[in-house]
Amino acid sequence: MIGRLPVGVLPEDIITEAERINLVRALKTLKFRPSGATAAGKNVAVLGQSFADSTSLHDYLVAGQDDDFDQLTAGLVDRVVAMFEGFGFTVAPLVDGVTLLPYHSGLCSEISVAADALAADCEHAAALHCDDLLRHGWTKPDFRIPEALEGMVYNQFSVCIELEESGDRPDDLLIYEQQYSREMEPHFFGKGGRFYDAGKLLGCRSHRYTPELRKCYIYSTLNFHDRSSTTTSTNFSLFFIYVPGSNTLYYYN
Repeated sequence: MIGRLPVGVLPEDIITEAERINLVRALKTLKFRPSGATAAGKNVAVLGQSFADSTSLHDYLVAGQDDDFDQLTAGLVDRVVAMFEGFGFTVAPLVDGVTLLPYHSGLCSEISVAADALAADCEHAAALHCDDLLRHGWTKPDFRIPEALEGMVYNQFSVCIELEESGDRPDDLLIYEQQYSREMEPHFFGKGGRFYDAGKLLGCRSHRYTPELRKCYIYSTLNFHDRSSTTTSTNFSLFFIYVPGSNTLYYYN
């Protein structure tokens, strides 16, 4: 049921162990940059273009992607797309209807907890949030709804692959059985209103999932979620918007 989705694990053959090792080694030669998703006590750096981090739709659409990063991750994007096509979905990049430019796809995130927060209390590194294209879009002065989504019911989810972790075990992903709705806006805070007051979800049922290296997992990003940070981890992610009316998946980041 939408709104009560735990994590699903997808086929492991999206990436082999040898490919994972080589990809992580290659990514370390590229320069990660700070992300706007960084919360107090948590460090987040990214490779790729994030729609949520952009200041405007125009800047996001025309931003140059790192050719080396594209080359390294294009195979992952293609394999994930092919997997969903094999499940019977129509899959396409999300495209801006005015410029006809595609939204960017594929993001690598390096997540760690700040040393001072870890020494004090690792819970301070929490960054409860949700990811919704329209919610992030309305923070941009020039945003327009992609034509494929106008007047359509949709759900949004993320496909993630754990690429590297530095601790004895990866940090847990926590997902609540509560989806975003407009009346919850007053309880968001931080730069761009990215984070949500965890106290408002006390008593709400939640699910925990411990990512495993190389395993591809999926969850609804409209549900509030967070990932604890007691170690350093690197993951690859790709957002999908599912439109039931056309049985189409549109991907972006």
